[in-house]
Amino acid sequence: MTLGTTKKQIEAFNVVEPDTLTTDSPGSHIHYIEEHLHKEANVYPTLTGGVTATSHTDAWTLGNYIEVVPASTISSVYDIHWINVEAMSDDVTFELVLYASTTEICRVRVTGADVANARLFPSIPVITPKVAADTQIQAKVASSGAGGDTITISLGYHTY
Repeated sequence: MTLGTTKKQIEAFNVVEPDTLTTDSPGSHIHYIEEHLHKEANVYPTLTGGVTATSHTDAWTLGNYIEVVPASTISSVYDIHWINVEAMSDDVTFELVLYASTTEICRVRVTGADVANARLFPSIPVITPKVAADTQIQAKVASSGAGGDTITISLGYHTY
């Protein structure tokens, strides 16, 4: 659309297919962008501490799944934009993998430095695919250390 597009032209554009998130229509894309730009950001878990994941006892081996967001918790389509690191057990490098149920949706690395001196931990910007409403989010983590290192996280997300 160009500057000066009339309301009637916009309505005609959206009539081709409904303005929903369930189609690949131009109207759906406009709806998605509009919701994304103008909806508030959220965090999970909220009003409590994050969720702690433990690496395997062997270096660079993913540990067990941990539930970060239970199923039936976020009731709208959403995507994750931040992994907030709240604590790390050691000065190691972590590789953290997020899963929508058991499908990988994101993989990042973060390095702990000066954990003993209470260094500030980062919020890692990420972009995940859209996640269906009510989908469980799980995580696994590996570390460069050996011995079951831990990392505590929460997730920043947008709903649509």
